[in-house]
Amino acid sequence: MESLYAIALKIHLAIFLLLNLILFLIDFVTGEGWWFYWVTAVWLVALLFQAFAGYKATKKDSGAGNFGRTDVAAVNKIDDDFWKLE
Repeated sequence: MESLYAIALKIHLAIFLLLNLILFLIDFVTGEGWWFYWVTAVWLVALLFQAFAGYKATKKDSGAGNFGRTDVAAVNKIDDDFWKLE
């Protein structure tokens, strides 16, 4: 079973690629100057933060012996340590 964080990151990455392709095409067709890369850059930073947080949470979970897998009980509760950057 794949980690919940990995699944969320893959979905976020797919949406990121699709919508930024659409934004690039809109920017290319309108020809009013390049602006799409500002949206892409900010969104990429958010995607990197999500990847880092998911890696940290998965690494923390793997120490418990479940190798990054998330059980059903863990999915139903909010992990308060997820947002801590320690």
